[in-house]
Amino acid sequence: MEPGPTIDNHEAGAEHGGIPLPPSTAFFNQIKEWVAECGSRHGPCPMLHSDPPPLPTRVLKITAHENSFRVQLHLGGDQEAWYVTLSHCWGKHQPITTTKKNLPDHLLDIKWDELPRTFQDAVVVTHNMGIQYLWIDSLCIVQDDKEDWDKESDSMHQIYSKSYLTIGAALGKDSRHGLFPDVDDIARDGPVNCIRDVLTTNDSPAPLTNRAWVFQERLLSQRVLYFCGQEVVMECSNDTRCQCSDIDTHLARLREPPTGRWDLAPKIPFHVSAKSLALWDELLHCYCRRKITRLSDRVTALTGIAGTFGSTGAYGQYYAGLWACWFVHMLLWYIDIPPEGENDDLLPQPYSVDDPPVSPSWSWAKVRGSWLYARPRTTVFQRAIAELKAGELHLTKKSEYGRVEKGVATIKGGLFRATIRYNFVPHIFTHAQRFRRQDAKVVVGNQLVSMHKDFVLDDEPEPVLSGDTVYLLPLVSDETDLHYFQLQSNMYHVEGGVRGLVLRSVEGGLGVYARIGVFHGPERLLKCLLECGAEAREVVIC
Repeated sequence: MEPGPTIDNHEAGAEHGGIPLPPSTAFFNQIKEWVAECGSRHGPCPMLHSDPPPLPTRVLKITAHENSFRVQLHLGGDQEAWYVTLSHCWGKHQPITTTKKNLPDHLLDIKWDELPRTFQDAVVVTHNMGIQYLWIDSLCIVQDDKEDWDKESDSMHQIYSKSYLTIGAALGKDSRHGLFPDVDDIARDGPVNCIRDVLTTNDSPAPLTNRAWVFQERLLSQRVLYFCGQEVVMECSNDTRCQCSDIDTHLARLREPPTGRWDLAPKIPFHVSAKSLALWDELLHCYCRRKITRLSDRVTALTGIAGTFGSTGAYGQYYAGLWACWFVHMLLWYIDIPPEGENDDLLPQPYSVDDPPVSPSWSWAKVRGSWLYARPRTTVFQRAIAELKAGELHLTKKSEYGRVEKGVATIKGGLFRATIRYNFVPHIFTHAQRFRRQDAKVVVGNQLVSMHKDFVLDDEPEPVLSGDTVYLLPLVSDETDLHYFQLQSNMYHVEGGVRGLVLRSVEGGLGVYARIGVFHGPERLLKCLLECGAEAREVVIC
C-alpha cells in the first residue's frame, strides 16, 4: 500500500511534500455546520442520519490506515451508504483512469502518488466530512469498456442526485490543480473577496462551469461545495453560502438559470405541457453554450438530465436529444447568429474527418457549435401539421439516453421542391465569419423564403451548392390564427405562417433526406406551396 499524507498533519493544516494542505479542523467544522443547517432547514437536502442510498456500481473506498489514507476501488453491489461525488475538468492532461487491465489492481489498492492533486484533495475532504466513499468518473467507470461506459452514463442522474455532497473543483483546468492551493484557515485575518463572478456560467472565469459534462452534475446534485481559490462556496437546492457571507445578497442570481442551478427534479412537470417544453428548451440552450471536446459526447453528456425527465414517464421515448411527445416541434431547433464580433467561438465549427459518427441530421447534437436554440418560443402555440409515424423511428444506440450512432425518422407531411440560393464567402475568412456572412434563402415558386442554415453550406463533406434542389417539409403552423394543414384528406385551410425543415436528398438513398436547416414563411408561403402541388407522404430523414 502506498501511504498517503498523515491524518494528523491534515487536521493540523500542515504541509506535505511542499503541497499546501487543507485548512484546520475549524474549516471542516464550518463546512459541516453549513451542511447540517442545510439538511435541517431544507427538506430535499440529505442528512447523514437519514437513510443512505444504494452505492453506485463502483466507488472509491477511503480507509484510515496506520495514520494514512488507503484508497481502493470498491464494488457497490446491494450496499447502502452515503458517498461524495467529484465534479472536475479532465482538461488536456488525462487523469488516472480505470481500464480493463488495471481494474483488478484498483480493486486492491490505488497508489496515492498516482492520484492527481485534485483527487488527493477530494479524498481528504471526503474523509473530513465523515464519509468513507467517493465517486470519481475516471476511476469508477471502466474507460475502455464501451458497454460499462454506456451503462454508467445512463445512471448519471442517479449517481449525482443521490450523493451526499458534490465537490466542485471550480478553478482547475485539469486534475493537477488541486482544490485548495490558496485556501487558508477560515478564521484567518484580512478581507475575503466574494467570488460572485466565479460561478456564473456565461463567460465564467471558472473552467468547471464552462464544461458541458459539468452542467448536469451541478443541476442534479443536492448540494455542491465549490473550491474557488480564495474561498469556498456551497450551493444546495434552496440556498447558497460562502465564507465571506457576501453571496447571500449579491449572488441570488446563482440560484436560477442561466447563471445558476435549478432544483431540477421538482420543476419537471409530470405531464406534457407548454411549461415542460419551455423548461427543456432553456436547459438545452444553457447546455449548448458549454464546451465539449468530442462531438460524439453531445447527447451523452446530457444523459443525467434526460434521465430525470424520463423518470416521470410523461415524455415518451427519447431520441437523440428530442422527446417523442414534442418530436415534431423539437425538430425546429435552429442556430442563431450573435452580433458581429461577439461569441464567434459559439458558432458552428468545421467538421473533422476524425470525428466519429454522430447523431442523425435532425438532431441538434450533430452541430459542432453552441449558439443554438431548441426552437422558436412561439411554436409552443403552434399546431403540428406533420406527424411522427409511430414505431418508425429507428435508432442504433447503446443506451437509453446516451450516444446515438445513426437514426432514421419517418415523418408524414407535405414535401415541396425548392431551390437554395446563397452568396459565396471566400475562404480568407474564418469558418465562423463565413457562417455569419453566408446568407441562405430558399426559392419556391415566386417566393423567397428565409432559413436558418445548420452549417456553412459549401464546406461540408457533401456540400450543398447554391442553385441545388432542396425540399421543404412544413411542420407547424400558428394555431392562434386557426390555420391547419389537414393531411388525412389533403384538404387545406390556409391562414398565418408556417415553419419546417429544409432537406436535401441523400445520395444513394432513394427517397431519403437529410436536414440542412429550418425555414419560416408567412401565410402566402403556404398558398404558394399548395399551388406547386404536393401530397401527404412519408418522408424518411436520416
